[in-house]
Amino acid sequence: MRKLADRIARIVAFAAFAFTSLSTLAAPLSFVPGDIYSTQFFGTDINQYSSTGSLLGTTPISGLLAGEETKGLGFGPDGNLYVVLDRIAEGARLVSIGPNGSVLNSYQLPTSTGGNISYGKLSFGPDNSAYIGTGSGLVRVNLGNATSARFVSLSLSSDVFDMSVLPNGDLLVLSGNDLNEFNAGGSLVRHILLSDPNHVSAARSFFVNDLRGLEYDAANNRVFVSMLGNSDNLFFKTMAFDFATGTLQNIGTFIYGDDMFLAGNTLLLGSRTETPWILSPADLSVIGRLGGGERMFVTRDAIAAVPEPGSLCLLAAGLLIGSIWSTCGRASRRSNAGGLEGT
Repeated sequence: MRKLADRIARIVAFAAFAFTSLSTLAAPLSFVPGDIYSTQFFGTDINQYSSTGSLLGTTPISGLLAGEETKGLGFGPDGNLYVVLDRIAEGARLVSIGPNGSVLNSYQLPTSTGGNISYGKLSFGPDNSAYIGTGSGLVRVNLGNATSARFVSLSLSSDVFDMSVLPNGDLLVLSGNDLNEFNAGGSLVRHILLSDPNHVSAARSFFVNDLRGLEYDAANNRVFVSMLGNSDNLFFKTMAFDFATGTLQNIGTFIYGDDMFLAGNTLLLGSRTETPWILSPADLSVIGRLGGGERMFVTRDAIAAVPEPGSLCLLAAGLLIGSIWSTCGRASRRSNAGGLEGT
């Protein structure tokens, strides 16, 4: 009897482990305000996390073209989740993604985002526009028009690692070494010299290079910038600058810190080699980390306000027949996810 009981216990334990693994690692997307989403370069899926960073599931993208890989992602003004897909030398496209990971709408871009794994970040304007950074310049897409993708003609031509649309409609554009503001017509408004006159950093001679990520903080008139940096105590820095003067206010060290997303009192920071951080925008202190490993591109659902759809969870384990759980499966997993992972 003991052997039989031990065998049953092992089967039950294995079933629980298998269910936990399957429900966490292969789950449909749900678009929940406050939840966090991420992609990784050379990847083909989307991670979803609770608002505090617990990994809820990973959804493979279906309908990929041969060789397509994920780059930046974000929620558009229409509430849909968009992802940049790249085929290196063979082109790229912007797509919207459904809850099952399928491609809903597709916009072919005039160039690939290859040349650097950090290219391909995504930003949106209030006029139903999307902007994508590439090694060949800034690309604009008018959402709803499948053939609208085109280069934005900027008076200073350069690569684009990241961009933000300012409240006045101007474009804030980050290249590898410069931060510039352009008007809607592409004319240069000003070059923003990023400096440290108050010696906030430990650099002997402060200068920026290998810039990667950008976020504009309208509430406090600041910009956040991430960079790979240089040997003058400025490797792997993420920084906050006064937007009007370009003066450094805060600085932190985050290995390969890259894509960022600001929402309320949190600043998400992705990395090609590290688990993404949840930072306080006030002082760049670490609030938490995302579960599930390194991810470069990050966003949060700060727009959509649709109810969370129930999800079907498949219970599968070697000797047991899978059965379908009720539509409250995801809600149960969310309540059991607990607090921050990897803090």
